[in-house]
Amino acid sequence: MTNESSDEISFKTYHPFSEFEKTQEIWLDLEKRSVHSYFTSWGWVSVWLASLPSDIKIILHVGYQNQQPVAAFFLGERKSRKYKFLPTTSFALNATAHHYYDNLYIEYNSILYDSSININFNDILRYLFSLRWNELLLSGVTHKFAADFNFLQEKEYHVLLTQDTNSFFVNLQKIRDDGMDFLKSLSSNRRSQIRRSLKQYQTSGNIHIHEATSVEEALAFLNQLVHYHQLEWQKRGWAGAFANEYLYQFHKDLIQKRFEENEIQILHIYTDQMDIGYIYSFVYNGDVLFYQSGFNYQENNNYRPGLISHYLAILHNAQKNMSTYDFLAGNSSYKQTFASDSKPLYWLRVYKNKPRYQLDKTLLYLKNKFGLNNSLSVNLKKIITSLKNIVTRQTK
Repeated sequence: MTNESSDEISFKTYHPFSEFEKTQEIWLDLEKRSVHSYFTSWGWVSVWLASLPSDIKIILHVGYQNQQPVAAFFLGERKSRKYKFLPTTSFALNATAHHYYDNLYIEYNSILYDSSININFNDILRYLFSLRWNELLLSGVTHKFAADFNFLQEKEYHVLLTQDTNSFFVNLQKIRDDGMDFLKSLSSNRRSQIRRSLKQYQTSGNIHIHEATSVEEALAFLNQLVHYHQLEWQKRGWAGAFANEYLYQFHKDLIQKRFEENEIQILHIYTDQMDIGYIYSFVYNGDVLFYQSGFNYQENNNYRPGLISHYLAILHNAQKNMSTYDFLAGNSSYKQTFASDSKPLYWLRVYKNKPRYQLDKTLLYLKNKFGLNNSLSVNLKKIITSLKNIVTRQTK
């Protein structure tokens, strides 16, 4: 354990692998006093820490006032040669900074802090900038987090917005207030699509929705979900999310360890004769967070398994007296169709050094403009080569 001071907040660091019990004690204590999401709950965090190999560098940073924890966050560290030439130390908020392990794609990311007191975020910023890193990765952070630290306006920090999107959600109380008539809140086109699709599925018998009631059943549902998910994405020429073996195992572990805590919901939607799909969500503080799905697609376009599965899942959770059905990040049309509101989420990179910021900003612009993929094109390599000497000189 090490100590650092930042004005009125003093910081201590802990190694969560070797000091797991202390990490748990601090996190659970702060969790009671903070506004937070499932992705920063101990349920998620504990499984995440247990899933990581021991050679991944993760440090818990805790801010104290009057000897009481008032803020906490994890920083993962990775050293690499960015673009194969630039020595780079990357820190990641509540993540590892390793792409393979961070494919979990956390959202509503933030620090955990005591919301009952007036936190001085400048103290935390000064502490963060006292640490030795070249880039700080802030994935899926909330608007409040970005605003609290002025990351959306403050230019002196050289902040690069790599992605922004909305998290669309359905206010389930509104459906209950409308007498469970969800269809009337949708566009006429969507209502017609849903009615036609329901009618088509009913030619195969009654439509059912069943929620997994045990760990064993939830794991069986997950396996079927993965089957349909991978089948469809591979048809489209993509590997599919569950091709990442770490991600797949993480969710098996999450179900095994958190299902009995009522944090996991997996729905099976089907008719008497055929599967329609599976929907995997997290349940936390009355919110249902849709995470992943697997649908049984058919050649007949009247079969719309995704649309029907989400429509029925929304009604199912409205009947369970849940507060919201959150689609999480993504601007897909079906999410916007169903949603009653949305919240912005941001993926940010913060740089201490302006040349590094300018390099990444230029490459991101070229990638977005010309559709460059992750393997750099010949022209992009030429650009990097031409910038290499300048950036290397200025970033030492």
